[in-house]
Amino acid sequence: MDLLKRLKEYIDNSNTIALAAHVRADGDAIGSVGAMYCLLKEMGKEVYMIVPNISEKYKYLPHINEVRSRVPLEEYDLLICLDSSKEDRLNILEEDIKKARHVIQIDHHRKDEFNAEFKIINEEAPANCEIIYDIVRYFKNDISKDIAEYIYLGIMTDTGSFNYERTTGKTYRIAAEMVDKGIDFTKTCKIMNDTYSETKMKLIAYIIDNMEVYCNGKVRIAVLDENICNSLDAKEDDIDGLVNYLRCIEGTIVSIYIRYIGDKTYKVSMRSDAPIDISKIAIQFDGGGHLRAAGFNTKDVDKVKKELIEILERLLESENNRNT
Repeated sequence: MDLLKRLKEYIDNSNTIALAAHVRADGDAIGSVGAMYCLLKEMGKEVYMIVPNISEKYKYLPHINEVRSRVPLEEYDLLICLDSSKEDRLNILEEDIKKARHVIQIDHHRKDEFNAEFKIINEEAPANCEIIYDIVRYFKNDISKDIAEYIYLGIMTDTGSFNYERTTGKTYRIAAEMVDKGIDFTKTCKIMNDTYSETKMKLIAYIIDNMEVYCNGKVRIAVLDENICNSLDAKEDDIDGLVNYLRCIEGTIVSIYIRYIGDKTYKVSMRSDAPIDISKIAIQFDGGGHLRAAGFNTKDVDKVKKELIEILERLLESENNRNT
C-alpha cells in the first residue's frame, strides 16, 4: 500500500493526535511539528504540539504559544514522532507515549532504531520538512501561509541555508513555493542566521582560540566544558551550533564540537566535507545523523577525542593514498 495513503488512514481514523520530535528541537524538528500541527488543525483534529523548553527564537512562529510539555489526556489515538530516529531521543515523556493507541514515525535520518508500527523514512531528504511538504501536498491542494512558515524554516535550517550537498532542485522549488505564500522569509533568515547574543559571540571567540588542530589542519576539535558555560551563564541557544564556525576555517574537512549538556554528559557534534561520511563514525559511538552532519553523546571526552582522531587519521590517510 502507498505510504501516504496508509498515513492518511491513520490520521482519518484518529481524533486526538500528539506530535513530538527530538530533544533540544532544532529548526527542522520545530518545522516538522508546526507544519503537521497546522495541517491537522485545518483538518479539524484535536492535536497537541509537545515541545518542552522551546527556544525563545522560535516564538515568532504562528501558533507557537500553543506548544505543551505534556499530553493533557489520559489516552489518545495517535502519536506522530517527527525528525527522530530513536525513541529515547524524543522530547515526550515515556508515560505520554504509552497513552497513545498508535505510534508512527516520520524521519530522514540514516540510522533508524525506532519501534513504531508504521514508518515513513526517506534518508535522501535533506530536511524532514521536505517529507512533510509531500505529506501536506497529498492531503491538500493548497498550502496555507502558516504551514509554509514552518516548512521553510525546517528546510532552510537543515540544509544550512541551502549550502549542504544533499540540497536538490526539489528543495529549492519547495522553498520558492513557500516564499510565494507570502511568508516573512527574511525574518526567519535574520533570526536563524544573523542574530546572536553577546554570550554566543564570546563562545565563538573561545572555541576558535582554544580549538585543537589535527591532520595538517583537516580536523579541528573544540571542547566547551561546564566551567566555561557556567562562567558565561550560557543558555542552550548560545551553546548550540558552534560546530559550524570550526568548519568555516580554510582547509578543514572535519570539525568536531564537544559541549557539556548536563549530568556529566557531553554532546559531540560533527560536520564534514567530502569524502568523509561522519554518519558511519557516529554510529560506532551509538549515535547517528547524516553524511555531513552527525553526532552522539559521551561521558568520556578524552577517550572519545583519542578514538575520533585515530579513526579520522586512518580515513584521511586512506583517501590520500587513493588519490596518489
